[in-house]
Amino acid sequence: MNLVELQKKSLQEVEEKENVSPKELGKKLEDKKEEFAKRIETFNLKYTEDEGKELSTVLRSKIMDYDSRLRYDRILSELSAGMNFDNLPFETKNRYICIARAICQLIDPPEWVLNKIGEDLELCYNIGGKLIDHETRFFRYTNTENKEGQGRARFQLS
Repeated sequence: MNLVELQKKSLQEVEEKENVSPKELGKKLEDKKEEFAKRIETFNLKYTEDEGKELSTVLRSKIMDYDSRLRYDRILSELSAGMNFDNLPFETKNRYICIARAICQLIDPPEWVLNKIGEDLELCYNIGGKLIDHETRFFRYTNTENKEGQGRARFQLS
């Protein structure tokens, strides 16, 4: 499966619905100030190909909104090719989750990044982990109470 084409297809759906390019959407979200971790964060990627060629880029991670999460689910379904996702092997599910997250959470990644994510498991899992870490810090999944000056909780239920 060509991950670059899968990303382009899903982005076209977003552009048609929003009538906004992903770059413009990213800029709009970057301009917003967040009380928690920023909605958009950047990180550097350096990759050495088999032949020794060095590739590098700056990746931008954008926390998924409602529509992005629906897109994420559709991509998981497409990657599963009609198979029940829960019946897939554990490693396959983890890989698909990382791939779908990269497609939906990275803003305009270079094609080589998506291609390498599709073939290099270690890169796939590490980028997926970095994206999940961004979401965890943004939503403060580990901070439901104010402990040790960590800031106020994101929500309270009583």
